[in-house]
Amino acid sequence: MKKLVMLWFVIAVAAFFIFTDLAWSTEFPAKIIKAEWLKENMDKIPNLKIVDLRPAEEYAKEHIPGAVNLPYKELRVTVMNVPEVRRPQEDWEKMMGQRLGIDDTNAIVVYTDKQIEAAGRFVWECDYYGHEKVALVNGGFDAWVKVGGKVSKEMPKINPIFYAVRKINSELLATNHFIMKHLKDPQYVLIDTRPFQQYSGAQPGALIKKRGGHIPGAINIPLGKFVNDGYLISPKELEALLESKGIKKDKIIILTCRTGNQTGGPYPLLSTLGYRVTMHDYSWVGWNEEDYLPGEK
Repeated sequence: MKKLVMLWFVIAVAAFFIFTDLAWSTEFPAKIIKAEWLKENMDKIPNLKIVDLRPAEEYAKEHIPGAVNLPYKELRVTVMNVPEVRRPQEDWEKMMGQRLGIDDTNAIVVYTDKQIEAAGRFVWECDYYGHEKVALVNGGFDAWVKVGGKVSKEMPKINPIFYAVRKINSELLATNHFIMKHLKDPQYVLIDTRPFQQYSGAQPGALIKKRGGHIPGAINIPLGKFVNDGYLISPKELEALLESKGIKKDKIIILTCRTGNQTGGPYPLLSTLGYRVTMHDYSWVGWNEEDYLPGEK
């Protein structure tokens, strides 16, 4: 009985540290951190690199001291006629090492403006390419300013460095083929985070060249359900949201949207809470390139 009580105590303490964004070491407590936590712990994090995903003109006005700028539009590229997907491995390595001056020993904090899904997308790419020491600032730059964080106009010098991907976490990527293979597998649940008008096909959205609609069986939970004014919802709110859609924690969640951007909202939430989650990088714009793949409205 005493051992059982002790076990529950340890679990409770661990949950407290994760969900209140406190840390018992200099590592990140979770994939999502509060601006207050960063302000208090920034100088304690070894090999810290801060990445600002806002447009260059916003970054130039003011940014977190020491942050390097990577406008979000530069993060993703066109591959095999599919726009706005992850960079291939070698390009990603060059971006990290030569463009940002980051190597595989750095801990990365990323932030943006109210488009927090962009920061979540960056977190996923880091996770996929095996750079798992990464966290986003909940609320982005506005949250940093609200807690009295220092700002700067100084542009840090970037020293190009060699970066090598040590491993690829392939289970975090759902390809078109993978989805087709598991389309009727009850172990998987597909969540489409687009607005309903895009999901239904009524307004397909930019870059959709052929048909509107969605992957058969996908459940529509728009990005706005996961985000509130630039902040990700709480763990309790997320669990209630998924329960309302009949999604249990024993399922493997595949996230999809229009171009793989809006999935960046729920990804860090699900990952932090221990859900098994994978991203459909090509999303509907890539699915649409293959005429033989089914769709529905």
